[in-house]
Amino acid sequence: MNAAPRDDEAFADDPDGELPEEAEAPAAEDAPAAEDLHSEEASEWADEQAESDVTDDEYADEADEEYAYEPDEEYAGEHDDDEHEHEHEHEHEHEHEHEHEQEQEQEHDDDEQELHEFAEADPDTTSADEAAGQAEAAAEAEAAGEDGDFDEPVADDAADEAADEGSAEDASGAGQAAPVPAVERAAGLARILPAGQTIDLFPDPARSLLGDAVRFVADALQEQLPALLVQPAANSELQRSLVAQLTERTFGETAVLTAAADLAVEWAIAAARVYGSGQKYKIITFVGDDHGRTLAGLAAGGEPQRQSGLGPLVAGFSHCPLGNAAAVAEAIDEETAAILLQPLQAGDGLRAADTALLVRLRQLADEHGLLLIFDESQLPVGLSGRFSYALNEHTQPDMLVLGQGLAAGLPLGAVVLSTSLASSLPSHPALVTPPLSPVVAAAAMATLQCLDQRGLLDQAAVTGEAWGEDLNKLAEDFEFVRQARGRGLLRSLELDIPAEPLQRVLAEQGIRVGTAGPQHLRMQPALDVDAAALEQSVQILHTLFQTIEREPALG
Repeated sequence: MNAAPRDDEAFADDPDGELPEEAEAPAAEDAPAAEDLHSEEASEWADEQAESDVTDDEYADEADEEYAYEPDEEYAGEHDDDEHEHEHEHEHEHEHEHEHEQEQEQEHDDDEQELHEFAEADPDTTSADEAAGQAEAAAEAEAAGEDGDFDEPVADDAADEAADEGSAEDASGAGQAAPVPAVERAAGLARILPAGQTIDLFPDPARSLLGDAVRFVADALQEQLPALLVQPAANSELQRSLVAQLTERTFGETAVLTAAADLAVEWAIAAARVYGSGQKYKIITFVGDDHGRTLAGLAAGGEPQRQSGLGPLVAGFSHCPLGNAAAVAEAIDEETAAILLQPLQAGDGLRAADTALLVRLRQLADEHGLLLIFDESQLPVGLSGRFSYALNEHTQPDMLVLGQGLAAGLPLGAVVLSTSLASSLPSHPALVTPPLSPVVAAAAMATLQCLDQRGLLDQAAVTGEAWGEDLNKLAEDFEFVRQARGRGLLRSLELDIPAEPLQRVLAEQGIRVGTAGPQHLRMQPALDVDAAALEQSVQILHTLFQTIEREPALG
């Protein structure tokens, strides 16, 4: 803009060189019309104006030169030092004020930029116009706060109120999904069970699943222990009796005993490869299966999280979706030796292979000369109401792997072989097992006797059926409970929420449960569990689930 002529009287009233508000520069006379702003004439006019424009500081300097006070030389000499000192202080104050104005302008620009970015990132909470209005309110509040009129800025409160209103609208708006159940709402619930009382729905696998009936095993061991430790012949006879008891309850004529359940799985895998004479070594397994913690078992299991960090795995395993017999048929080739299946996936929500799938797998194995292996080493013996979970009149595998609960909590594994396989399986060093501890063998024999004498299998079937009906009602009553699964006393609940936080809340209530995957509760109480305790556990679960599913208060 062109500088306006300066009035002497105005300057006399304003010795610092500042113009009164009414002293404005006149508008350019030859400015182009608004509709010609993009014309060539407008561009030339803008260039002329830019060359003739001066800033307010330049204008002030010109005015100072024109109207500067010129004292006589004698007076100037006497006051020269004072004038220089005064000018220095004035310049310093002017620079400080200029820097302060620049800082305020920069902070204002930054605030506006942040508010616009926030409005663009979350348009449902605050629009760009609202953000600009809040910035202006914040500036006014800050200025008022400096004068002592306000204690706190108002922009943050306005933003908080807008966010709260937006959250309330999101939670109550039409068509919005229901609030996610929050386990934390049940964490502070008063304990329902009396102090000191607990309901153990997931005993430690290292303990016996016989419950109080384990005293029967303890008494038997105490009576036999001296002879077992000093008479090797007695140990051999004991192991032969144990094998006979296992085949009587399952099938076949022989079984192999190992020092742990995982070693039994390893033995079955080695036997399948030996049976294939080295030409057939591949084994088809299923996603979600758990075949133990040996390297071969981890490679066979379809759980990538357990395989990571191990480097190259044992080769030869392919994984099919559970229930997809067509995928199994497609995976079979001339190098396939066996099909390895966990009939009830202990680590993945107790998903079960139905009878139709087991029958079809038996057919595929027979058609292609493969072995069919059922791995029940992770399923407690007898807890389903039957000694073996998958055995039925329609399907018989070539090998059945047993383990958990077989010897009252002591480590033991067993592989039951069909008669045809036992007679045709070649010998191999990998199939030689070390002698079994006589104490473990005696514990297993006592466990089998306890199951028979106390009728624990029938009790598990009857009690578990009633319990399963109550668990099914939980799935009907609560949306976040997807499904109840299992058989007998071996049960699980599939949830829409993480299982571990709920597991901790139940522990605070005195109820111990396990997990079978990230969103599954697993329950497997002792075989002699009281039906009243199971009914009480369902009532407590119902109370907790009501607290969890209750919608949070809005406001």
